[in-house]
Amino acid sequence: MDAEANETMSDKGRRGVSLQLINTCALIVAIILSIVAAATVTRIVFEHTALEEAHHSYESCANATADLTKASDLLTSCARMFVITGQQEYLDAYIREYAHTMTREESLRKLVTNDAAYFELSKAYETSTRLGTQELYAMRLAAEAAHMSEIPPELAEIRLGNDALLTDEQKRARAEEIMVGEDYEQAKHVIQENADSCTKELLASLQTSKQSSEELLNSLLSSLRIIVFALVGIILFTVVLNYLLVMRPLKIHSERIRKNMPLDSLGAIELRNMVDSYNIMYAENRHKEAMLKREAETDPLTGLLNRGFYNRLLESGEEHLALLLIDVDLFKNINDTYGHEVGDLVLRKVGFSLVNHFRTSDYACRIGGDEFAVVMTAMQDVGHHIITQKIADIAADLRNTSDNLPQATLSVGIAYSDDVHGDLSLYKAADKALYQSKEGGRDRYTFYSPES
Repeated sequence: MDAEANETMSDKGRRGVSLQLINTCALIVAIILSIVAAATVTRIVFEHTALEEAHHSYESCANATADLTKASDLLTSCARMFVITGQQEYLDAYIREYAHTMTREESLRKLVTNDAAYFELSKAYETSTRLGTQELYAMRLAAEAAHMSEIPPELAEIRLGNDALLTDEQKRARAEEIMVGEDYEQAKHVIQENADSCTKELLASLQTSKQSSEELLNSLLSSLRIIVFALVGIILFTVVLNYLLVMRPLKIHSERIRKNMPLDSLGAIELRNMVDSYNIMYAENRHKEAMLKREAETDPLTGLLNRGFYNRLLESGEEHLALLLIDVDLFKNINDTYGHEVGDLVLRKVGFSLVNHFRTSDYACRIGGDEFAVVMTAMQDVGHHIITQKIADIAADLRNTSDNLPQATLSVGIAYSDDVHGDLSLYKAADKALYQSKEGGRDRYTFYSPES
């Protein structure tokens, strides 16, 4: 029976929730989410950096394009002033600025990565190069007209062709015509338009990149929020589950252990398995305690309650009792005639008969060698005939020799606790009645009466 109960408790424990499995799964999910969160944050930082770099690149290109336009205007101004005045300082300024402009153009070409913007920039460079060639040609004419003694290499390599045959005045007029002619102005306008178009394309590209980056950043931030909420949810779920499956059951188990009670199968599988083991040990201990208690309270020969239990019962102060003190008549003669083994069998027969004829609420005890006692409970308003009938039935059992045991008779003294008053105890009253039975010739019973 105990094995079946233990197996049932184990089955119940196995049907629970495994806290180790849940915590392991929660940990794995949390690690995965943390890795995804770290990757998302890295991506956000990368996209933000890329957006800043794109904005910085746009500013650099826009500024470089504006500087290129300003440089073109400065070259035009220097070339025109040299053609008009013939002063060396304007030529030197032009040469210096021209070299710087070429350098800026190369740098700007490297900065621009947008195809449409690069196309517009290339057209501006093409027009600017053609315009620079005209400016150098016009300044060479002006230098020839002014009969400059030292002509810079940039001008010296220019060939005038048929214009070399012109007079100084004609050369100067030709140079002025080139610098202020409609073609020149149209070229300047084209350069400005191309530069503006390049800037617009760069701005459009920046806006597109910015919009795309912002959408991606918003998406990443939304994902990051979801991941954070999921992590918080996992933490709360794990905390609540640990409380429900561990802390709360432990509190209940602790209270039941304090009350020395078996534990209910609560909580996680691990805790239920522990509860099963505890309940098995608890049941074994209770069984051992019951065995020890039974051994401590039971007479080993007859199986009746012993004198120690009998004394505690009388000292309990319970009311409405009836006490029967019983002696086996001339038991020494039975031992001497039939031997102690037969005597022990007679004592067991007496004990069996007492248990068989009295109620389960009554206490049959062996208080000495051949001395017995029965403590009957709840005897208020119960007549003597109930007890006398039981005594008669027991006497009939002891006269029956079908079990090959010698006949035995009993002397019985009976006292009701409701009839005992003053200093007289229930035991003394019953003992007094027992003495009267023995004095009367044995094999009889006597009820204690205060008048006797």
